[in-house]
Parts: sequence; structure tokens; C-alpha cells
Amino acid sequence: MGNKSSLMLQEQDIRDIQSETGFLPSQIERLYSRFTSLDKGDNGTLSREDFLRIPELAINPLGDRIVHAFFKESEDDHVNFRQFVRVLAHFRPIKRTQDNKLNAREEKLHCEYFV
Repeated sequence: MGNKSSLMLQEQDIRDIQSETGFLPSQIERLYSRFTSLDKGDNGTLSREDFLRIPELAINPLGDRIVHAFFKESEDDHVNFRQFVRVLAHFRPIKRTQDNKLNAREEKLHCEYFV
């Protein structure tokens, strides 16, 4: 955790996020690094415009729906890192040995992100 982007992510935050999402600490650190690189305003949140700067999303026919998935629970059209990771957790492969609500088969079946 030696780079600038990892300095703001505390060990307790990593443990909490790991417990909530099932991501490994190394995955959380990589996601945080990606999150901070997308955060052009350097304010700790991402806007729709930040997502649409990703070339693959900008040209994807489902790009708007994918971006909308991140803002489903947002009240101010910005998502913080924890909200960002919670959405991504729904798309992790299911592991039968792990019990994680965000990644449970039933939760995936009821996921309304793309409706």
C-alpha cells in the first residue's frame, strides 16, 4: 500500500469492505486504485461523467445501463468508493464456501441493476 491512492484507504476500511463484499484485500486495493484514477475531480466520488470517460463504456451499447447500475442507490448523482465496490460485488463469481449477501445466488437473481 505504498502509492498515494492507497494512503486514504485504512486497514479497517479494507476489513469492513472485505466482510461486506467478499473481495480480497488485494482486490480492494486494486479497485481503490482504479476508483481514484477515475476520480478526476479528486473529491472521493465518481460522477456519471467520470464513468463515461471510460472508452469501453462510452462505446458499449449497454453503457448507459451499466453506469446507471452504479447510481441506483445514490441520492446525489455521485458514488463513493464503498458504493462502487458494493455494486461490483454483485458480479463476483459465486463461491459456495463463502456466505456473502451481496454475492448470494438469490441476490443475483433479484438484482435490478439492469432493469
